[in-house]
Amino acid sequence: MCFAHVGFGLCVARRVKSLPVVFCGCVALHFMCDAVPHWNPSLSRIDLNILDLSLAGLLLGFFGNLDWRTGLAALGSILPDIALLTCPHDLFFMRLHHGFKFEHISPFWGVLLQVVLLAIALTWTFHFKRKSFSFASELSSERV
Repeated sequence: MCFAHVGFGLCVARRVKSLPVVFCGCVALHFMCDAVPHWNPSLSRIDLNILDLSLAGLLLGFFGNLDWRTGLAALGSILPDIALLTCPHDLFFMRLHHGFKFEHISPFWGVLLQVVLLAIALTWTFHFKRKSFSFASELSSERV
C-alpha cells in the first residue's frame, strides 16, 4: 500500500540530507518493505486505492516538509509500484520487484502489520532526536 511506502520514505527524508541518497534509499526501502508480509488492494477496488492514496497524502501533509527531499522521498518510495503499472513486466527491474513482493496474507493481518511497522518507523523518526546523517559530514569528520 502506498501510505506505508510514503511513510517510510518520510523517515528517510528526515534522517538523510543527500538528495540522491534519499531517492535511491527510498527505492531500495520499497523493496525491503515489499519483502514484509502485507496486503494490497486490487486495482479494481477504486475505493480502497483512493483511501490508500489519501492516507499517503495525509502523511505527507502532517509529517513532510515542502522541499526537494520530501518530494524525492515520496517519488522514490512509490516509483517501483508506478513502474509496475507502466513498464513491461519482462524487464529485469520488474522481475526483481515481483521477486520481493510477499502479498499472500489476509487483508486484516497484512494492513495491521504495515500500520504497526509504520508506527514504529514514525516514532523512531520523530520521537528520538538524532543528528541527521550526511555523507559529507561523515567524510569531513574522518579527515580531522
